[in-house]
Amino acid sequence: MVTKNPSLPTQNDSRVRALQQFTQPLTSVQLARRLEVSLSRASRLARILAKNGLLRCLNPETRQNRLYWLTDRGRETQLSVGPNKELEAIVHDFPDVDWSQYGWICNRHRESVIKALTRPLPPPRIKRTALQQNPRLRMSNGNCRVVVRDMRRRGIVRPVELPGQPHPAYQLTDESLHYQRLLRQADWGVRR
Repeated sequence: MVTKNPSLPTQNDSRVRALQQFTQPLTSVQLARRLEVSLSRASRLARILAKNGLLRCLNPETRQNRLYWLTDRGRETQLSVGPNKELEAIVHDFPDVDWSQYGWICNRHRESVIKALTRPLPPPRIKRTALQQNPRLRMSNGNCRVVVRDMRRRGIVRPVELPGQPHPAYQLTDESLHYQRLLRQADWGVRR
């Protein structure tokens, strides 16, 4: 049982809502989408929860796209307060990956490329698929090529020769399939 402590969230607190969203590591952008709040509010909530020892940053070396995950104290608190305390425990089912690399991927264009690569595609088709999945996305063929080139250097995608095609297509590496899964799971908590 959690004792009364002003640093711990109480049931009617926005920190509880934020804490309940952590079914996997999340960036402030992903948390903002899940909570349907501004990015500045989500960032502030993540910093407060981290300061209170409930979250920790998995990629502290970066300035952008910081990933937060529950500490042991955060897991206990997540289960003991909030609307889910009487329900089944929240499931934390996600692969263990290179969190620095995943944090780098958590960028609008990079996420879109990862989500679009469900089969080998050349960059123009990747861009079209990404725009079909997110019509509000602003990405040119040049943007897509740069993202794919950077991902290839990092070992996230690999070229594939398709019969009858003069240019290579790209597909995700085995590890990158885990990144794709994490990105999709991060979106599952978002109300559409």
